[in-house]
Amino acid sequence: MPDLARKFCDPDFDDALRLFVAMHDEPSNRTARALVKWLAECPSHVRVFDAVLTI
Repeated sequence: MPDLARKFCDPDFDDALRLFVAMHDEPSNRTARALVKWLAECPSHVRVFDAVLTI
């Protein structure tokens, strides 16, 4: 799966995964705000976050 391998080298993918793990491990207003802020920065972040949710 070359496409999946490429995503793992993507800094945005790393950020999305980090934010997802933070929300999963420590659900709080702080982690939710960090995720929402990151998602709002760039429309492609939504697509990258979706990729994290589907791995």
